[in-house]
Amino acid sequence: SYTSTYSGIKTIAIGQQEWMAENLAVSYKVDGTKYGYSCWKDSCSKYGSPRGYYYSWAAAMDSAGNNYNDGGKDCGYHSAKCKPTYPVRGICLSGWHLPDTSEWKSFFNTVGGIDIAAKILKSSSGWYKNGNGTDAYGFSAVPTGWATSSNTIPTTGDSLAYFWTSTKAISYSRYYVKLSYKEDNAMLLNSDTDYRFNVRCVKD
Repeated sequence: SYTSTYSGIKTIAIGQQEWMAENLAVSYKVDGTKYGYSCWKDSCSKYGSPRGYYYSWAAAMDSAGNNYNDGGKDCGYHSAKCKPTYPVRGICLSGWHLPDTSEWKSFFNTVGGIDIAAKILKSSSGWYKNGNGTDAYGFSAVPTGWATSSNTIPTTGDSLAYFWTSTKAISYSRYYVKLSYKEDNAMLLNSDTDYRFNVRCVKD
């Protein structure tokens, strides 16, 4: 593996994929509404810049299509029109896209399998009760927690990390990745919640 930077963003190459090695921190506005929420309360001073921004799935997919109009248009919260076309660029920078579940699975396999992926990908410090990882490849997943649309204070910020995928599940559910301080395995789950999670992009 190696590390490089893309527009100032640290990246890593593992196997046949190149990933962001830090959480995305960009935002945009559509009709005056801001998408992509930065640090809240004391989270920046407590955890530092690797926390990145929080996004609803609609924002991560760029459901409005006003900025990129690429793959995730109409994939808003509980939108019956959502039919993603892959790869979905979403909120990612040009030349990058929001990874789908198959890309996350391939990534987990490359670092040793989903059963140990969390241990390998978590940062080597900062996790609750010393539930740190080895950060063997420099992915540096930090414990960022999540937030809801009504609660703008990150929750479980010492113990969990969540990342959106671009994959839609049945009905209004969508998939995300969960890493926990107490588990060595990574989890690929789906839910119809409107939580705000972090984003890692993968190169086209």
